[in-house]
Amino acid sequence: MKKKHQKLSPYLLRKRLARDNFFGLTFTVLVLIFAYIFVLFGAVIGNFLSLDNLFLFDQTVNNFILQVRTPGLVHFFLLVTSLALPQFAIGLSIAFLAFLSLKKKRVFLMPFLVSFLGGVLTNLLSKISLQRGRPLNAIYAESTYSFPSGHSTLAIVLYGFIFYYFWKRRKTRTGKIVVLALGLVLILGIGFSRIYLGVHYFSDVLGGYLLGLIWLCAGIGLAEWRLEERTKGAVII
Repeated sequence: MKKKHQKLSPYLLRKRLARDNFFGLTFTVLVLIFAYIFVLFGAVIGNFLSLDNLFLFDQTVNNFILQVRTPGLVHFFLLVTSLALPQFAIGLSIAFLAFLSLKKKRVFLMPFLVSFLGGVLTNLLSKISLQRGRPLNAIYAESTYSFPSGHSTLAIVLYGFIFYYFWKRRKTRTGKIVVLALGLVLILGIGFSRIYLGVHYFSDVLGGYLLGLIWLCAGIGLAEWRLEERTKGAVII
């Protein structure tokens, strides 16, 4: 039994770190990232429910933003935040699905829907379950609960997947870096706009990002698996 175990362990390790198939290194990394983000999201919710130092930190950030808020930047961040309005996000997601169909990249359709719909639905369930009120110094009123930020979740599952698609299409390292940088600037800008406009606490945005990352990892993992299956000649619907 001991000899069998000694032979089995290196085999399993090599299998987990194999680079020639999805269920090797790619799957291992995605699972580790998924688990890490899931634990972080749980930790944020735990701190929110216990109301320890999280509320004080949120208030400190909001008070600082209030001191540096200017009419010009308010107008700018209103434009930025509009990029993740539900109506705009739904329209852009439909356009992206149509784009994938026209380009015959249907292998990405289901992964994108998993990422987008999963993020939207769990965000709504989280808001209803936790029922956190909005900050009092908001530029405009919102009708939904505060935690987690829906705009931040949408920024990750929508723009994150779109930029992932175009990142995959780039052939050069420079091109990939440019796409990644543009995606990060846009996603971080949307999240910061929610704090700057006073419609969310910092922890709302962080929670929204983490929730979105969970579903983005799920969508990317599914896309990578489907791409590998397609290269093997399997029928992908």
